[in-house]
Amino acid sequence: MTSVFGPKLVNDFRFSYSYFRNRLFPPTKEVCEGLAGDPRYCFGVGGTLISLFGGLSIGNNANVPQDRHPRTYQFTDNISKTIGSHRMKFGGNLEHTFSAGSWSRNFAGTFATFSPTTVAAANPTLYAALPASLKAGYTGPVATFAELLQLPVTGSLTIGIGDPGSPVKQNFDSLARTNMIRFYYQDGWQIKPRLTINYGVGWSWESNIVFHDNDRPQYLAPLGIKLGKIPQDFNNFDPALGFAWAMNDKTVIRGSASIHHTSSNRNYLRLQDHILTGAAGIGLTSASSAAVPNPKFGQAGQPATLTFNASTPVNYTAQELINYLPTLRTFLEANSKYNGSDPSIRNIELRKQAPTYLTEAIFDADFRTPYTIHINAGIQRQLTKTLSFSADYVMRRGVKFGANEGYMDDRNRWNRFSSYSILGVETPPIAGVTAGTANPIRNPVLPFAPQLRQLTRKRNAQPELFITAVRAFFRAIKP
Repeated sequence: MTSVFGPKLVNDFRFSYSYFRNRLFPPTKEVCEGLAGDPRYCFGVGGTLISLFGGLSIGNNANVPQDRHPRTYQFTDNISKTIGSHRMKFGGNLEHTFSAGSWSRNFAGTFATFSPTTVAAANPTLYAALPASLKAGYTGPVATFAELLQLPVTGSLTIGIGDPGSPVKQNFDSLARTNMIRFYYQDGWQIKPRLTINYGVGWSWESNIVFHDNDRPQYLAPLGIKLGKIPQDFNNFDPALGFAWAMNDKTVIRGSASIHHTSSNRNYLRLQDHILTGAAGIGLTSASSAAVPNPKFGQAGQPATLTFNASTPVNYTAQELINYLPTLRTFLEANSKYNGSDPSIRNIELRKQAPTYLTEAIFDADFRTPYTIHINAGIQRQLTKTLSFSADYVMRRGVKFGANEGYMDDRNRWNRFSSYSILGVETPPIAGVTAGTANPIRNPVLPFAPQLRQLTRKRNAQPELFITAVRAFFRAIKP
């Protein structure tokens, strides 16, 4: 609704409502065959995600199924007013969002198998028992799904266990709702016929840009993460200043500087942060078969639990693990003694890791709304009646966006360097390294893993030094 109160005063009011439904489900076999045109390409549809040799992966993507249903209500009011040489504009915006859904992450499980080449080198007896279609030199029809599942399992299976609802049930009403408020004032002031200045300031606040109800547990202190709850950020002021100056009829000089806070896409990251820092057992978390007894334990080479040596294949096939999956899931669910009711124990303390591939994150208590700084300066000159020349300098810098695709801070200081060393001068020389190559030495908060490997190589010659160093390492990371 636009209201004209006079030649110098106009009010513009707008309301909008939007609903976005996003549902992702694994395709059925019929849908897959219809798209592929060949049923041979549709084995394993909707099943466990298995990483095979040669880069082949089959099964259900770890992020499917999921659904999200955000509803947004937005109120905006802008007032334009002219007073003398001033052209003012001011107003505000209120955006209320309700968003809920589910994320059954890795519900079908994920594991990997050995390649036939590795099996042949490490366990010839096991290799001899594999189907001919999996062996080197085979020229017949491509291997079937059943034949691929005869490969032995490596490592362990991971699987999502728990309630997939998002946000979690704890404080659901407040977590599912976000309010974003913004006010601004700006003025275009024509000081002289050839000089105009534009200036203004905005302020914004978003109630749930990240969640604020869980504190950061003491367990995370060794990583340098600031503990406590993430406070609300009310200091989001956005000043702006610019000018345009016509030196004469043919030359204009212009410039501006401004700050812009942003509501970046942190929705799925904050959902995972809340699970990891929440009471143990709340939400959907990742579990591992490493805690599940191996039904074949006692046979040659079989480990006590379903976690297999990554270099020594044994006779436990992918098909056997898939068959055992219902029992494995039941075991994991039945043996979980946590139900999300005890906030003194957090999910991160049980998991002891937060993968950094942007499916999970933990924010620091000093998190603040990220912003960008914009600066530009330029000149424009008319050279002839039909030709003009312009040159501009433009700079934009992001602040508080962090590392890892712009979302998480580098709390372990992985990218902190203390010094450099010169490679290629070792005795004996390192193969493939050019003499004189500069090698930056990282200095993260937690010791760099190769340092421990170097100590491991020295443990036989200097056992006391090795034991002392390892004890110091674990003492440093202990809460």
